[in-house]
Amino acid sequence: MDTMKRQFLILLAALVALAGSITAALATQSARDFDLRGYVDAAQTRDLPPRIPRLGVNVDLTQYSAAELSTQLDLMRAANVTWLRQFVRWSDIEPQSGAFDWSAWDRITAALENDEQLRLVAVLFTSPTWARDSSLTSETAPPADPSVFARFAAAFAERYGSLIDYYQIWDEPNLYDAWGEQDPRPADYVALLAQTAPAIRAADSHASILAAALAPTIETGGRNISDILYLEDLYALGANQFVDAFAAKPYGFSLPPSDRRVERDLLNFSRVVALREIMAAHGDSAMPLWISEFGWNTLPPHWSGAPSIWGQVTLSQQTSYTLDALRRADREWAWLGGMILAHWQPNVEPNHPLWGFSTIDTTGAPTPLYSALTAYSEPTAAHNGFYPAVNPHAQYSGVWTFSPLGADIGWLQDSRLAFTFEGRAVSLLLRQDNYVAFLYPTVDDLPANATPHDASGNAFINLKSDDLTPQLELVPVSRDLSPGVHLLRAAADRGWDRWAIVGYAVSSGDLAQPYNYQIAIAWLAAVISALAVLATAAQIDWQPVFRRIAAFITGLGSITQIAVSAVTSIALMIGMLLTWKDGTPELFRRDSVQLGLAVFTGGLIYIQPHVIVILVAGAALFVLIFHRLELGLMLTIFYAPFFLFPVELYRFAFPMSELVLLITTSAAILRGLIWLGRSRQSSLVSLPNSPLFAGWAGIDVAMLAVGILALVSLLWTQYRDPAITELRTLIAEPLAFYAVLRAIRPTRTTLLRISDSMLIAAVVVAIIGMFMFLRGEGIITAEGGTMRLASVYGSPNNVGLFLGRCIPFALAFLILPLDRPRRIYAAIALGIMSVAILLTLSAGALFIGIPAATITVLLLAWGKRAFIPITAIAGISMIGAFIAVQSERFARLLDFTGGTNFFRVRLWQSTFQMLAERPITGLGMDQFLYAFRGRFMLPDAWEEPDLSHPHNILLDFWTRLGIAGILLLLWIQIAFWRASFALYRHYRAVDSLALALTIGAMGSMINLLAHGMVDNAVFVQDLAYVFVLIVGIVVSLRTSELLTHPAK
Repeated sequence: MDTMKRQFLILLAALVALAGSITAALATQSARDFDLRGYVDAAQTRDLPPRIPRLGVNVDLTQYSAAELSTQLDLMRAANVTWLRQFVRWSDIEPQSGAFDWSAWDRITAALENDEQLRLVAVLFTSPTWARDSSLTSETAPPADPSVFARFAAAFAERYGSLIDYYQIWDEPNLYDAWGEQDPRPADYVALLAQTAPAIRAADSHASILAAALAPTIETGGRNISDILYLEDLYALGANQFVDAFAAKPYGFSLPPSDRRVERDLLNFSRVVALREIMAAHGDSAMPLWISEFGWNTLPPHWSGAPSIWGQVTLSQQTSYTLDALRRADREWAWLGGMILAHWQPNVEPNHPLWGFSTIDTTGAPTPLYSALTAYSEPTAAHNGFYPAVNPHAQYSGVWTFSPLGADIGWLQDSRLAFTFEGRAVSLLLRQDNYVAFLYPTVDDLPANATPHDASGNAFINLKSDDLTPQLELVPVSRDLSPGVHLLRAAADRGWDRWAIVGYAVSSGDLAQPYNYQIAIAWLAAVISALAVLATAAQIDWQPVFRRIAAFITGLGSITQIAVSAVTSIALMIGMLLTWKDGTPELFRRDSVQLGLAVFTGGLIYIQPHVIVILVAGAALFVLIFHRLELGLMLTIFYAPFFLFPVELYRFAFPMSELVLLITTSAAILRGLIWLGRSRQSSLVSLPNSPLFAGWAGIDVAMLAVGILALVSLLWTQYRDPAITELRTLIAEPLAFYAVLRAIRPTRTTLLRISDSMLIAAVVVAIIGMFMFLRGEGIITAEGGTMRLASVYGSPNNVGLFLGRCIPFALAFLILPLDRPRRIYAAIALGIMSVAILLTLSAGALFIGIPAATITVLLLAWGKRAFIPITAIAGISMIGAFIAVQSERFARLLDFTGGTNFFRVRLWQSTFQMLAERPITGLGMDQFLYAFRGRFMLPDAWEEPDLSHPHNILLDFWTRLGIAGILLLLWIQIAFWRASFALYRHYRAVDSLALALTIGAMGSMINLLAHGMVDNAVFVQDLAYVFVLIVGIVVSLRTSELLTHPAK
């Protein structure tokens, strides 16, 4: 088998693996979304209503005598019931206007007055004849005047408000029968809510208002309206502003609770999820959704009454389905309120099918369902849900203050809390802000395992918010605990007057976790497969393939050919207009003049004269760059260090490097279209011969993969806006620079000019810094009042990082046998940069980055002859270091108990804890600051909360791009050094200038790696451009050398 066939087979295998991995990921994701639709993990979901006891039952307590009532209430307690949903029939209580008969309700409330378990849900329903429209005969008709109903509701709440907290206004208003035998009108019901809810609250300040329970139906209008459509109408009419909860009736009909289909045209227990999704879509995730009626109907085999309209199941199925429904809701639906069974003992005729739901049968005997309920009980500890700061499971010691905001830490530094829960995960809902305070949590007297740990191993929670603004944050405390009851304790360190403790969240474990693991593995396999596809494709000779494509394009229909020809011809015409003609004066065809014009027009834009001048200068710059793309690259790299001084155009501000790169990229794209047009018109469509396809190298694939990975990382970033900005400025734009550099097939001369532009920029940065330093400006004051040069940056370290990348080039140009003017220019540049570097007092630059780069350049340039100067440099460095440590600035250079070293070590510890949570994906682009400041900053490192990167190149790539980012960095480095040493061996005896470029790039990369071990390496705008430039220099030289000497 020849090489090409083998490569295509490998490519095919990689494509199959890629397709399979993507299919597996999408299929698992689809299964997860179906199986867990409606599920929330309370320990990971911030907006949830407080957990309340679930089990309730619909009752008609008016049918019992006092003795019977006492017996039935005892049975209900034994069945672990909490909620008694009882209708309040206005028509019975006030049959005549102003004449109230409270006797039945007085008897009910008296029986429940001191009950610690049973609680009433009062359903205000029906209307007396005198209050409804005379044309309506049904007592379920709404009142003609909602304010009259509101007055009755207020009177009821005023009389019984001390015992009742939950009031439900009407029942099933989406049905014809429950709306007075007339077509339901959501607007009329909202009008009733708008009058009644405020009246109840005025009479009972503790009242919670439940919207009417909506009957399940798939009808879409007329006599009945689907509960889903009706709820959407209620939101459209603003009903949510009047209620504290909505309610549903998800009967199971004939389907088990395990039927997870959620469809508008299907009636089942899971239908309640559709209503919850409507609430969440309208921002009401923290509002509970009650189940006012649910159950499965079972009638005797020889039932002679009316058939059940709720479906039919067996007696054993009724019991098992009910318990399964309770368990599913408890485990999955932390957003649920009460869960009320269809009926205890309906007050209807014995042949009514409603008896199929009863817990107590027609003879007064308990049903099998009752027996099952007596054996079913919720855990006594907090479980699966959100609990406010004040709840029966939380205890506080020390000085605390409580309010609806939560619990406020006391100022005596003795505030502690304890919370008993049953589950596998627990979180705290905290109110964070721009203040310094910490909580130290333990679970079962062991440090919490889901929070960062300080140097002593104590778990801690930082109460400073990630963006320094007030916010509620759900902070994981412990997870993957053993099933059972646990005790969370926490001690507070500062934080009074902030109401930090809002609540607790408990979960039995994340049901989505197995799915997510499988999805992550599948996507990781997809990424690896995609990299294999790119790597294999880069090794294949595509010319024969593209010849076949060219033949296919030639055979396209006339319409397609005309469309392609039109686009490319227009581009060609524009290009011809922009291309220098023979009639152009000779003066303007000189390289120096074109470069001068480019600098002049770019400068005009930078100093921002009148808008017309800006537009003219921009147009002229575009023409110049279009003619010579390297001019755009030279200007981009020159302006790169000045990114903190943007150009303001209209209402936007852009760094000049970004603006020039935009012009350069546009010009490059236009030139590409022109090439396609010319190829089309000459019938020579052969893409491998285009600038974009010739001489591709494996490292190009790796650079492209970095861009793709950064784009994909947006899927898991928490703060999308800063991530997109960093993706644009630190990934996409530098990669565009790299792409243009590779596409123009730069000659040695072109690469020298671009590197010279970088050196000129470095010299300008150094001169500006020294000038400002002499004037007492642009200075950072360090230890003991030591002044440090900062130049155009906000930090002296940035000066050291940028100049450290440039010094190897100047040093290589100086010590290699080049022409005299270049060596003089290099010596001057090196001297100026060296002085500036010394004034920065950057420890990373002076003691790590520059010595490593200098030694590298000397060894590569002089070989064994470098031993003496390196020894001399080492000696001088040791003497300098000894002198330096006598100064206050460097006195703690090797001290890791305080100062910069201490904070750097703490920073790395924090970073490793971040990565322990997200080892595969990392945090995403520009997420480090928020994670560090808001959660992972160690308590003894609080004095430096605003660190935006981990100060280490490996950790930087890992936190931003995940483990794949580390692999790509290694790929780039291996490819870079292989190419560099190949060039070094090739040029050592034949081309001093190319050798100088190669050695300069190698020294610059060493500086990047060495200094990058303790500081930023790539993810700053100027450093990103320098990184792609030094890679581009080596790869372009290597590609050019291979194309020129393919046998090598």
